[in-house]
Amino acid sequence: MYSSGREYDYSFYVSFAGSTKVGKTSLCNRITKTTPFRWNDKYDPTIGADSWSKYENIDEKKLRVYFYDTSGQERFKPVIRPYLSTRVDAIFLVYDLTDRKSFEDVPGWGN
Repeated sequence: MYSSGREYDYSFYVSFAGSTKVGKTSLCNRITKTTPFRWNDKYDPTIGADSWSKYENIDEKKLRVYFYDTSGQERFKPVIRPYLSTRVDAIFLVYDLTDRKSFEDVPGWGN
């Protein structure tokens, strides 16, 4: 968490990590978009990492939350490592309830 006197009082950095096709991008879209969420079966894999931000007012404080959507592909693990370590305040480890392997892969994303 970082504090600033500019357009927000506090800034938080949150990453989503997990295997490919588990819904990380859908979660980021659901959280950050103001328009009604509509499920999209079209799958466009994230390359490296993508980011969104959202502003919220809580108890008269303006919060800016950055969300990092990281790629679930093994080949991008070296690229996304900074988004899972030094730059974040929280990490959501995501898996697909219908894909046991994605659940078994969770420990590898948390290390």
